[in-house]
Amino acid sequence: MIEHTTIEIFGTDWWMGNLSTLFVIIAVIYFGKKSNNKIQERIAKVIGGISLFRWVFIQYYAYDIGIWTVQSSLPLQMCSFSSLFCGIVIFYRKQYLYEFVYYMGISSAIHSLLTPEFTMGTDGYLFFEYYLNHGLIALIPLYLTLVLNYKPQRYSWLTTLLFAQVLIIIAGTANWLFGANYMYLSEKPIVNNPFVIGDWPWYILGLQFAGLLHFIILYIPFSFTAKFDEAKIKNNLIQNEN
Repeated sequence: MIEHTTIEIFGTDWWMGNLSTLFVIIAVIYFGKKSNNKIQERIAKVIGGISLFRWVFIQYYAYDIGIWTVQSSLPLQMCSFSSLFCGIVIFYRKQYLYEFVYYMGISSAIHSLLTPEFTMGTDGYLFFEYYLNHGLIALIPLYLTLVLNYKPQRYSWLTTLLFAQVLIIIAGTANWLFGANYMYLSEKPIVNNPFVIGDWPWYILGLQFAGLLHFIILYIPFSFTAKFDEAKIKNNLIQNEN
């Protein structure tokens, strides 16, 4: 298993990674909002394509430089699932996929950027890849929401939490089979995160509660117009299916 590493919070690398990521997110969303519908869709396909490409490429890159291991390199972290679904939802516009990346992608990206833990190291491309990955899983749901006007439905925060349990079971099974620590289900993260409380397995319950809290907060801006938006969402789904 590859030893996890961190960087100093508020250090030079932390500021460089986060400020550059934030700049790109704001720039893409700003340019998208100023563009016509055709350009907006082209931008969406570009960032979705990049998300899918890097999801595959990092596997090849890790193998090529000799660090790929079944215990550390399989795409079974929650951010890895979010990255995959972020790419898919751009080309396969389903409401449930959007809601998953909206809740899980944004909340995962926030904590991964504020308290970074590098599961494959920081050498060479790996440092850039970390911020590319987590920047995309924040950018894509924000782009879908702020530019393409997608919105989560009522109780979507709950369905996303339930869907996440299926992914947790998959990761937990891999941990049991390979002696791994995907989704930090076997050992808690080494970062100093306020939501990581207690020892195993209690910190897992804390992370679940924290996830639910984040989902509810992310839903609050849409809670007052939920009924109106549901009718609009249904029309979008019918148009996409046709």
